[in-house]
Amino acid sequence: MRQCSCGNHQLMELEDHIKTLNFTPKIHSLLKHGPEHMHCFEGIGDTFEDHIEHMHQMSARIEARISRMKNKNQQAFVHSKIEVVQNCALVQEKIAQSQAASKYVMKRRNPEACVITKGKRAKEERDKGRAETLASLDSHRLNEIKSFHDKKKSELLNN
Repeated sequence: MRQCSCGNHQLMELEDHIKTLNFTPKIHSLLKHGPEHMHCFEGIGDTFEDHIEHMHQMSARIEARISRMKNKNQQAFVHSKIEVVQNCALVQEKIAQSQAASKYVMKRRNPEACVITKGKRAKEERDKGRAETLASLDSHRLNEIKSFHDKKKSELLNN
């Protein structure tokens, strides 16, 4: 058990209970590393749950790779092994060196040719066109446009 500089004994008790329980990687991240994160960044209000979402995405990618394994113990072992390899700075450094030394240079995709970018651009153009249409409708005198009922009513009242 480690000492908490903030003097909160509940965190230390919670840490003792955590050691005896089994958790998913997301819950482990929240319970084990959450208090350290809160202390380091003086709260969690500014960071929302970006780090938790990142852990969830990493876990989901690993889960997609190992989901077809029948043996659950082997599946858990492989999951933890992949997670350790992904988070190892030495492995990441070797991967970067390998990519730098490779003969094939990865091409940068043209963002203008990307389907997602084209979709966003088309949506922006549609929204702009709709805004222009609404502005032109507002500029007309809509008060002069009357329904058939309003016209007949005004005719009857004027007569």
